[in-house]
Amino acid sequence: MICIQAVGQTDIFRIERNGLFGYANSRGKVIIEPRFELAAEFSEGLASVSVCTDRVLLWGFIDESGQFVIKPRFLNSKSFREGLAGVQIGAKWGFINKKGQMIVDPNLDDEYGPDFEFREGLSAVKIKKKYGYIDAAGKLVIPADFDFADNFFEGLAYVMIDGKAGFIDRTGKIVVPRKYELASRFSEGLGLVNIGRTLNKNTDDPGYSAGKWYYVDATGKIAFPTSYDFADEFSEGLAVVRVNGKIGYIDKNGVYVVKPRFDNGENFSEGLAAVEMNDRWGYIDKTGRYIIRPRFQDASNFRGGIAGIRNVSPKFIHYNYIDKKGRYIWYHKVERGVWISPPNCTTAQN
Repeated sequence: MICIQAVGQTDIFRIERNGLFGYANSRGKVIIEPRFELAAEFSEGLASVSVCTDRVLLWGFIDESGQFVIKPRFLNSKSFREGLAGVQIGAKWGFINKKGQMIVDPNLDDEYGPDFEFREGLSAVKIKKKYGYIDAAGKLVIPADFDFADNFFEGLAYVMIDGKAGFIDRTGKIVVPRKYELASRFSEGLGLVNIGRTLNKNTDDPGYSAGKWYYVDATGKIAFPTSYDFADEFSEGLAVVRVNGKIGYIDKNGVYVVKPRFDNGENFSEGLAAVEMNDRWGYIDKTGRYIIRPRFQDASNFRGGIAGIRNVSPKFIHYNYIDKKGRYIWYHKVERGVWISPPNCTTAQN
């Protein structure tokens, strides 16, 4: 499934017009005219946006009126979470507060590893090719001893050492043993582990195995014996799983609430889940009943009563937003076969 940017935490969503980004509200009314080269969704009242400044693309933060509250001066930035946002200065990353003040000095590595966001008061960071955790003051509180580290969710974080995955608590103590090939974050009391996955091989390499996914509790005990070809985090009491090529939804006892019959699917959000059948996406409720019949070529989860969808016609690619009744509230189309180049500040200012 091609990812469509999910709507953020408010009823304001990102729109695009003539290659520039702005924002509209849940009624489809433009409230911030498109004028940014790139833009993220709003988070904690601010949105990260970029503009061309002195022939360089720089990032800053705007409020919901569209005014800059932190002027563009960063080479890259993340969204605010728990009052802090990751920003890039030179080749390194640090964290700022909502006044734009540097709280954690830019001395952290990137290389597409950490999310650069705080969760439960801590953030996974990469230092000299290893991962550890800092607090909101920038103090390294869990040493950088891991080959990989995810952020904390429900008091636990997934880490890897020497090709084996487990979970640590907020003191750095391993509470779910490192004996799994992969793992995924906890949600609603359960985490995910993979047994049998062949690491460092492509899916078409001889001897590759995708392994099986199991749900575990916070002590590392397998929650129920059923294994899955694919499994996702729990959301609103249900989780999407794949068995024998079909997608269904289970409850936290491993019982199917929606039996596997879909070709693809996303987790539930705001009572609905996007599902695919015969190359078309629609939305179901928690009984498996269609609320919006499959008619989209791509679809994302609902956030704030709005979901992004995509359709392709002979001449255009249509990126639109719909409400929970399937009504269009925003339209945008891009001509097929036209290459959309990344922002070029040198060209823009010549």
